Amino acid sequence: MPKSLLQPLPDEILSGYEAHLYLADLQLYGLIYLPQSTLGQPLPSTADWLNQGDSPLLPLASVNLYRSDSPATPRAEDILAVLPSMGLPKERVLYLQGGRPPAVRDGKRRRVALLYPHSVLVGWLEGPEGQDFHQYMALALPFQPLFEAEVYPLGQPFSQAKCLERHPFLTVNLRQARGFFAPMPEGPGGVDLTLF
Repeated sequence: MPKSLLQPLPDEILSGYEAHLYLADLQLYGLIYLPQSTLGQPLPSTADWLNQGDSPLLPLASVNLYRSDSPATPRAEDILAVLPSMGLPKERVLYLQGGRPPAVRDGKRRRVALLYPHSVLVGWLEGPEGQDFHQYMALALPFQPLFEAEVYPLGQPFSQAKCLERHPFLTVNLRQARGFFAPMPEGPGGVDLTLF
């Protein structure tokens, strides 16, 4: 691992943000670092930063590791390990909560459901106006913001599922989604799916 990933990151270049990262086999709470604004440029969102190709690793600091089936707000006794810093392969991230929200864009928003190993995320995904949505999903950069996101459990009919969490936005990894459904109606009542 490059030595630079294990050293403190300079405050004048990057700002730390709390984040809750969901992987297939772990949950991580820690700090992610996003660039500060320079020369009047817009601040990059969490998704923008993760989509940059400079490094396959995401640097994290002050990391608490939990099992993947830990509750949304894990307890101190659920901690598996505490790490001062680590480099996490970006491709392992299913989705994350926290960081910096995206700027308002002019694309069309579609309500979608994304299927992940432990949960279903429902929210609004933004894409170009006039482009076929399935084509957009196939060609889009991996990390995208999911607005007004809701998290539902697997293992029961979706129309009966209770929402576990709500967030103004999540950053989702489209490459790690096991499938998606679009368009989704408002609320789960219009969908009769059993998700395993």
